[in-house]
Amino acid sequence: MNKFVITLLLVIAPYANSAEISNFKAGIACTDAETFGWICHETVKVFVSGQGTCEYNKQEVPCTWHGFEFEYKDFTKDTVFECTSTSSKAADSGNPEEIVSKNTRTNTYRLDLAEGDGFFFNPQYRVLATPENEPLVVYEHTECFLDGVKQIEFNHEFVFPADINP
Repeated sequence: MNKFVITLLLVIAPYANSAEISNFKAGIACTDAETFGWICHETVKVFVSGQGTCEYNKQEVPCTWHGFEFEYKDFTKDTVFECTSTSSKAADSGNPEEIVSKNTRTNTYRLDLAEGDGFFFNPQYRVLATPENEPLVVYEHTECFLDGVKQIEFNHEFVFPADINP
């Protein structure tokens, strides 16, 4: 019986996914949103200042860029890399073209990476919002899975300024 188990493991082992992620960074992004970008300030706390410009739901809006980056190895066309972010406050979620979901606390997205080895930068942004009276802090927890196995977990605190002209 033991010989059968050992033989079976040797046959299955070469087909196991060996994709890897390394050198992960999350924080504030330096980017022009088109030709370059990287995580220039690793941080949990992101002050949403609106000094950047983003396209959201077909409109140009003030925003702050953040995101994450990493190096990867041995990705195949079948490698699945998926992330889920959970927020302390419900909000609309969207992209340059449209609002994808309204009043949600959870967003799941799949990232398609090129096969083989490489570097991946995932720019994201927060649209400037100004709550009345006091700053608003939104806490967000993100987990990313590689073929169903958690590889990355990180938090952000997005600090929105109070509206000084209520």
